Amino acid sequence: MKLKTFFYLVACAASMHVSAGVVTHEFNNGDDLSAWQSDRCAPASFAISNNELVLGIDGAEVTKCDADPFFSTQGMKLNTGMSDYLGIDMFIDGTNWTADGRYGGIWGVAYDASDAISYYPILEYFVTNGVGSLQAWDGDNGWVDIGFRGAALDSFNNLAFSISGGVISYLVNGNNVFTTSNGRHSYFGEVILNAKNAGTSYNVRYDNLTYNTPASVPEPATIAILGAGLLFVGAARKRHQTTAK
Repeated sequence: MKLKTFFYLVACAASMHVSAGVVTHEFNNGDDLSAWQSDRCAPASFAISNNELVLGIDGAEVTKCDADPFFSTQGMKLNTGMSDYLGIDMFIDGTNWTADGRYGGIWGVAYDASDAISYYPILEYFVTNGVGSLQAWDGDNGWVDIGFRGAALDSFNNLAFSISGGVISYLVNGNNVFTTSNGRHSYFGEVILNAKNAGTSYNVRYDNLTYNTPASVPEPATIAILGAGLLFVGAARKRHQTTAK
């Protein structure tokens, strides 16, 4: 193998890295939703309308999946690779979301270094005693009321999560509103769009789902080529030294 051939193979190997970077789903009319799968129980509808993603809850289906309230949270999930950021714009409908209860939100599925699920970060909109607010799910202590913290009624608001140093930060319109107390989290594997069915029909409007997959390590094929190349360089150098004696 000539050195020129070796470096050509190294260049090819570099292109075998898993693709990385920011991905945004704009939910324009005609976009494909076939990669989404139901989570717990599928909502009554999940479709793009007027260049937005609309998740529909039918109150008549409150016991469609199971009598257990756990399954009355209906949603759809999408694989996001190994992401360190998840975010989406959600319309908080202050005009129609007036009855007490839990409404729409965003869930993440966090994994630790062993690729086991470590946490479910959640941001959702609640109405309690006639007053609306955002709440964060704390896996250790339950729901934490965080108020509005910069969010606005009858408007799209960005709800997001990020992982840094093993800790998950919850963001509302770019403001950090909650942080997990432990640092065992490595990445997000899925995003879930969920809404609670408590017997009331309503829609949740979403737009601009964004997630970021950092640069990855080389795939095994890349490592094998690089290893073989280093062995070749070592052998070539040894032959050159022997010839020169």
